[in-house]
Amino acid sequence: MDIENICSEVQKTLLLLDSNYSNCKTQSQSLEEQMELSNLTNDLKIDILKCKSFSQEVNDLLHQEEETKKEKLGLVSEINSLCTSSSYSNTFLNSELNDIQIAIKSV
Repeated sequence: MDIENICSEVQKTLLLLDSNYSNCKTQSQSLEEQMELSNLTNDLKIDILKCKSFSQEVNDLLHQEEETKKEKLGLVSEINSLCTSSSYSNTFLNSELNDIQIAIKSV
């Protein structure tokens, strides 16, 4: 083999090595990007789970608030009913007391 052929073969081999190195570097960068994307995806999944948990807590609190409102409305209704019947009883007792006072004065 003469020197020119050897040099030509060495040059071809160097070009091939350079091409392989470029391909390897590109694949390495792609792999790094995929790993970063995978990490971001995992972080996003964790954030979604946290959001769902928080959303459930908010829904539970809203449900508790609704139940508390219903209980308060029930108590207000009961108090109004008691006040109405108490007012009626007071009116009736006052009427009876007036009748008794009139009866006592007439004796």
